Amino acid sequence: MLTITALRKKFITGELTPTQVFEETMELLKIENPEINAFLEIYEDAAEEAKQATLSYQKDGANTPALLGVPVALKNNILVKGRKATAASKILENYVATYDATVTLRLKAAGAVIVGSTNMDEFAPKEYQVGHLEVRPRRWLWELCLRP
Repeated sequence: MLTITALRKKFITGELTPTQVFEETMELLKIENPEINAFLEIYEDAAEEAKQATLSYQKDGANTPALLGVPVALKNNILVKGRKATAASKILENYVATYDATVTLRLKAAGAVIVGSTNMDEFAPKEYQVGHLEVRPRRWLWELCLRP
């Protein structure tokens, strides 16, 4: 696990590329997400953004936006234009955002690659709640580690 600063340094030196990190992220999500339900939606089509970030690093090196190519996940109540934003509720299961939230705009402007929307408590009312309208119950990685 790398910090954003360490990841960016590796991108600048060419030791890693945003495309490689994106592909590894997708691979990990395919393996782990079916069991833990951490993500409600995975944006595999963001591969093109990672590819463009890789080209930008090759061309401009350190003269690139601060988060260029860094994979980021957003809670499912943060709007990403053209993507489902359900707040993990069946009531909103078909709602598709018509605009980007401010945080989404800022992350995109900084070059982040949004890889998906994460599961959450329905409408995010408190720390942990299993609501009757929850889209998919999720599990925590530490729960999986406690199994015999």
